[in-house]
Formats: sequence, structure tokens, C-alpha cells
Amino acid sequence: MSQATVAIPWAQALLDISVAKNELRVARGWLDELASLMTNAPDLRSAFGNPTVSVAERKGILQELAIRLHWSVTFRNFVYLLNDRRRLGYVPAMAREFRRLADQHEGIVRATARTAVALDTVQVALLRNALQNLTGRKVEVEQAVEPGLIGGLQVHIDGRVYDTTVRAQLDGLRQSILKELR
Repeated sequence: MSQATVAIPWAQALLDISVAKNELRVARGWLDELASLMTNAPDLRSAFGNPTVSVAERKGILQELAIRLHWSVTFRNFVYLLNDRRRLGYVPAMAREFRRLADQHEGIVRATARTAVALDTVQVALLRNALQNLTGRKVEVEQAVEPGLIGGLQVHIDGRVYDTTVRAQLDGLRQSILKELR
């Protein structure tokens, strides 16, 4: 069974509960934090992935996390249910699916802006506004710096790529010259 096959219904259930309880933003943060801990904390990952660790022992670990991370009763019960159903190993995939579903629910589209140098806050705000005008939706811009682009901007949004980089222009020029030589 694939990660997404298991993760999607659980992420949808958490989304429905979070929206009903008005906890969408905090639930996203808690789930992301739990996924990060499970991915980056070897002791925690092995405790949750080890079949010799009982469900009760895992619940004890989760209770400690719930106290330290200030989870709501609703989120705590959701995670306990994951534990009872032996689905904790799917938390990182659930977090990805939950972010996607929550963005969809809130009308947010994510864009990745690749540039040769980092954009400043004013440039990011201008880009966000331009993309919001283009898509008619709220846009969250994530930056990626790639010096090999030389200059310009490459934006990935909604399955589309807008590329005004110097590298793309040089590649286009090279293709044009090669076409003429043939």
C-alpha cells in the first residue's frame, strides 16, 4: 500500500476536524512538527517504527509529546488514534497531504521562485502580488537560490513554469543558432 493511499484519508479527516474546531493553522503546525520529529529524531523514529515497542509504550511517548508541544485534545486524540491503528509511520506523508488539502481549502497556491541571488522582501511582495493577479488566488512564494541561473527569475506555480532567466535565454539563443546551421 502506498504512502499516499494511506495518508490522504487521514489527512482529509484531520482537515475536516480542524476546520470544524477552528484549529486549521495550529493543526498544520503540530502535524508538521510531529512529522519533522519523526523524520529527524532517530530515537523517536526507531521507537515508532519498531514492532517490539507496544502500542501502550508508544502512547506514553505521544502523551509526553502532547504535553511538551501543547497539542489540543482534538489533535492529541487524532494522534492516539493513529497510534492505535498503527499508522504513525505515515505521519510525514500525512503532513504533506494535509498541507496540500489545507492550501486547497484556504484557496492558497504555492509558487517556487528560483533566482541566482535571494530576493529581498519588497521583491517577494511584488512577485506575490503579480502572481495573485495572474492566478486570482492567494499565493505563497517560496524562494530557491540557484547561482547557475546567472540572472532573471524562474517561477513554478500550478504546474506551470515561467522562465525569464539568462540561462534560459542563452539556451534559446543556442537552439536558434543550431537550427540556422542545419
